[in-house]
Amino acid sequence: MKNPKFLTTGMLTGVLVAMTLNAGEPAVISVGAAVALTPSGEFYQHPVWSPHDNHLVAVSTSNYRGIYLVSFPDGDIQELSSADAVGFGMQWSHDGKWIAGRPARFENKRRYNAVTIYEVSSGEERVITEFSTHMPGTPAWTPDDQFVYLNGSDHFELLPASGTSRNLAPHPTGQVNYVLRDVIQNHDLLSNSARSIETVPGRVLNLTVSPNGEKLAFEIIGGHLWITDVDGTNPIDLGWGNNPAWNQSGTKLAFTVATDDGHELTSADIFAVNADGSGMVNLTNSTDRLELHPTWSPDGQWIAFDTANQGQIFVLEVR
Repeated sequence: MKNPKFLTTGMLTGVLVAMTLNAGEPAVISVGAAVALTPSGEFYQHPVWSPHDNHLVAVSTSNYRGIYLVSFPDGDIQELSSADAVGFGMQWSHDGKWIAGRPARFENKRRYNAVTIYEVSSGEERVITEFSTHMPGTPAWTPDDQFVYLNGSDHFELLPASGTSRNLAPHPTGQVNYVLRDVIQNHDLLSNSARSIETVPGRVLNLTVSPNGEKLAFEIIGGHLWITDVDGTNPIDLGWGNNPAWNQSGTKLAFTVATDDGHELTSADIFAVNADGSGMVNLTNSTDRLELHPTWSPDGQWIAFDTANQGQIFVLEVR
């Protein structure tokens, strides 16, 4: 590692107190070289692996147009939606049966967005909000997959996945963490009460909760990538990083480390680290590809990612 990573242990008279983490064994190691999953000459980006199907990866195309299902390992591609911008922030339901997206349409030079869900098996499209000119945030699912909400929005609203009135939908249970006006919130769905989670200072971006519900990973705008406990305590500073993605067990995190010259990317690699901040490793360390947006297979043995300069999806075996 070029720079030591730090585990924040507390604050002392306003000064951040940290200790250097012992790197130890790498979190994972790559097995062989990354191989292309999509063909050259066609642009695909932002892969998101199904949480239940080791053989299915959702991707989008240039400007996040459309959602396409790519079979692994043969690379067959099936269109699920061709809508504008629908691939940005798309998210699988926990049971792997639906994908939520936020398609856009343009009328009289104005952009309108709606939250839409797509059934993977049938291709059914279900619009669960009206198209609106004001729709910040990206869609996320409640733990029971009965509702969708917007992460990174300026208000919290539960949207029944059935498309029916909220009053007719089953009452959600469990808790969700999301970003509201740049601050992490914890929302108890049964009591419909929320509280702010105090953690490292700064505006939060790209929050992701580990599948086991124990950890948070997020970026600070203009700052570093962090891991904390789900209540915001025990912050671990991972240094510069983007696009955090947990494996299904919640024990390891993949992310991108990129550099730029102020105008365009000059390097980008896929890293992995244990949930306690140890074992950070550069998995790709390439000079010819700009690798972004990692996503884990459900069994944790593969990581897919896109390449900004090639427009292809690659997969890398890890163990």
